[in-house]
Amino acid sequence: MIKLGIKSQSFLRFFHDGPKVFMNRLVNSFIKNKSFDIKSTLLPNYDVGLFSVTKGSIYDKPYFLRLDGLYIDKNNTVLDTETENRKILESIIGAHGLIYQSLYCKKIAESIFQNKIHKKFSIINNGVPLDIFNPNGKNFRDKLEIFKDSRVIITSAHWRRHKRLEETIKLINLLNQNGKQKYKLIVLGKTDLSKTYNENKDIIFVGEIKPNRLAEWYRSADLYVHLAWIEPAGNTQNEAMACGLPVVCCNNGGLRDTVINADGGIVSRADKDYEFNLVDYYNPPEPDYKILMADILKIFQNLNFYKSKINYSKIDINNVAKKYETFIKENFV
Repeated sequence: MIKLGIKSQSFLRFFHDGPKVFMNRLVNSFIKNKSFDIKSTLLPNYDVGLFSVTKGSIYDKPYFLRLDGLYIDKNNTVLDTETENRKILESIIGAHGLIYQSLYCKKIAESIFQNKIHKKFSIINNGVPLDIFNPNGKNFRDKLEIFKDSRVIITSAHWRRHKRLEETIKLINLLNQNGKQKYKLIVLGKTDLSKTYNENKDIIFVGEIKPNRLAEWYRSADLYVHLAWIEPAGNTQNEAMACGLPVVCCNNGGLRDTVINADGGIVSRADKDYEFNLVDYYNPPEPDYKILMADILKIFQNLNFYKSKINYSKIDINNVAKKYETFIKENFV
């Protein structure tokens, strides 16, 4: 059995950020299905590594790279874009093969790095454990005192400006102003906006939730909405779809890939098409709210139909892990 090295594998379960949450789920599936003998890259006793974004080992061992999005902020708001992308390119050049999280991830890498990528690759969307995320089980709808005829939308993220929570709240307010139905928004994830909008009774701020407790909250809603602008891949839309919720997301980035792949909702044409260049990432444009409202109304008018279309096999972490296993074993010699 191939010994697969994972960076800080024993500590992955303690992290809540997206890439580490996914890697923890992926490794658990590998272990469950005896796909690989999992080792830590802190020691040299592994055959091949699997790293997220950049090489994560001091040892001269072959490795595969799980390539998420690149740095595209032209203003270097958080880190220096050119420096960080250079580190990623160095890891790409040294990799045995690449696993892109979405078609977006492949296109942005090709755009930023031009003709510098010549590697075997596979595009594999993220997945979630269906034993945890599924439509069956308890929810908090009664505890939240949500009326049966209320339409409940949920959104979830590690909130940063490009994920457009302010715009999501504005969307809910517009829906309530322009329609006969009452809409509620459940917000998962820590955000300072909970103080700004604490008097808005239509917005329920839940705060940070441990990954394995998220399903109860998703089941409390009818629809998942994520207005993130140019999000590379994401986990939350998969978590929501696995819990039986149709999704409305925007047309740029990698969220659209998973929604289309799982036939899980509507990719809204509410943004201008992204041209795969550097942008003012933390000053996102406002989406077209009329288009978004029309897409949301379309789903609520055919809610059972959209729920019945979700292809759970496409977001099953075990099926995703099998694709990783196949790609690594076919290309590791």
